[in-house]
Amino acid sequence: MKHLVWLKRIKKYTKSLRYSCESRFWLTWWKCAKWYRPLLWKLRGRPILNVCDHVEYSLNSFNTGPQFWRVDGWLRRAKKPTYSKDSQDVISEILFEGCRKIDNHRMQWCLKSEATHVALSGICGTIAPISLCRFIGKIGWTPKDIAEAEAYACQLGKAGDVLF
Repeated sequence: MKHLVWLKRIKKYTKSLRYSCESRFWLTWWKCAKWYRPLLWKLRGRPILNVCDHVEYSLNSFNTGPQFWRVDGWLRRAKKPTYSKDSQDVISEILFEGCRKIDNHRMQWCLKSEATHVALSGICGTIAPISLCRFIGKIGWTPKDIAEAEAYACQLGKAGDVLF
């Protein structure tokens, strides 16, 4: 009879241990996911969007077909900076609060590895989550033009400016 009690305790302990290990694994995975985002996108079958990629996002103005766009740069949600009581910091805070919000978040330029959204241009411009864009192909520009556009997007990403 005692061995049944011990068996139940062992089962309960191993079940809680297994749950604890699994949750710790997923927590660690989630923290590291931002560094492995490009690999994760490729494993899911979605290519990382580069500058000058031709993508499909949303419907056109008449809701009759898909809208096609060109990728111009990479964006992420801007984190609110911490400020002190300096006069320069007050001005910086006013400028940050004055930035426009997109889906209730301020966006800032970033590098490709940190991106959650992309800046798109076509007839007009828009900002779209990467997960909702479907890769079509490369646009028909010369390699020199594509390299210039990529260099400009990298320059914007390194600066990390918030969109006004």
